[in-house]
Amino acid sequence: MTGPPTEDPPSAAVVPVRVSVVVSCYRAESHLRAFLESIADQSALDRLELVLVHNEPSEPELALVREFAAEHPGKLRHVIVETVEPWSLSMNRGIRAAVGEYVCVGNVDDLRTPDALERQVRALDEDPDALVSFGDFVRVAAPGSTEGPLASMPEFDREDFVRFYRCGPFPMWRRAVHEQVGYFDEQLRSAGDFDLMARMALAGGMVHVGGPLGYYLDMGQGLSNKGDLPHIERTVVELRYGTFDFVDLRYLRTARRYDIGRLLQDGVWCEVERFVPGYRQRINRRRPLWAIGVLRNAARWVFRITGPRLGVPRRYR
Repeated sequence: MTGPPTEDPPSAAVVPVRVSVVVSCYRAESHLRAFLESIADQSALDRLELVLVHNEPSEPELALVREFAAEHPGKLRHVIVETVEPWSLSMNRGIRAAVGEYVCVGNVDDLRTPDALERQVRALDEDPDALVSFGDFVRVAAPGSTEGPLASMPEFDREDFVRFYRCGPFPMWRRAVHEQVGYFDEQLRSAGDFDLMARMALAGGMVHVGGPLGYYLDMGQGLSNKGDLPHIERTVVELRYGTFDFVDLRYLRTARRYDIGRLLQDGVWCEVERFVPGYRQRINRRRPLWAIGVLRNAARWVFRITGPRLGVPRRYR
C-alpha cells in the first residue's frame, strides 16, 4: 500500500520549478544527510524540487527529511511507500509526481557538483533538439569522497548509445518526452536506466555537458555491478533493440524469461513498438548481426580457455 504524496508549504516567493530530482530511497540513513546537503548546495536550488520516493522510511530517515523540509520550504515532494518496491517502479512513481520541465535521477549514495544541475539545464535550454543532457563523472571508492579517476563519456552517437549505456549516473531529460518514449520498464531491476536511455537515443539527440557532474560511489555492491543480474538484463536490452552482435550467449536463456517485446509500466504491459517508430523493421534489419554474435561468443569461449594459460586476469576473460 502506498501513502499519499505529501508536500511542505510553498515559499512566499514562488519560482517556477525547472528541475525535478527524482530519488528512490530505501534504508539509506548513512547516505541521506550528505545527499540532502548536496541538493541544498545546488546553484539551481531556487528552480528545483526534490521528489523523494521513500520505501519503508525509518524514523531517523524521516527526521533528516523533516529537517531538510524545514530548512528549504517548497523544495520537497515526499512520497511514502509503505512496502519495498522495485527501483524502476519507484522512479516511475516519482516522475509522475514531478512538476519540473526537466527530470533527473538522484541516487542517495552519489553526490553532484554544486553547479551540475544548472549546467545541464543550460545545455538543454540551448539545444531544443536534445532530449537528454549527460556528462562526465568522478568514480569514488568511499562515501562522501571527491577523489578518484574521471570517467569521460563520449559525444552522442545514436547507435553507440543504443549499444552501450553511455549517459553515466547523472542524466537529465525533458519530462514531456515520456509521452513519446514511455517510462522505466518495471521488469528490470538493474538495467532500467540503460533501457530507457536506449529508447531516448532512438527518439532524438543528446548533449554532452563539459566538466564532471558528480561523484559516483563504486563499491561493487549495487544492482548495476553485482552478480549475474547486470549481465542478464544487459542481454535483455541488447535483444530488445537488436544489438545481436553483442549478446553473450551465456545469459541468453535467462534473459528470454523477460518479456523482450513489451514494457511493464505502472502495472500495465505496453508493446515496445508503441514507443519506438519502425521497431519491427529495425529488428528484422539487424537479424544478420546474429552471425557476428556467434563468432564473438566463440572467440570469447576460446579466450576463456586459453586465458589462464596466458596469465590473463579473470576480469578480462
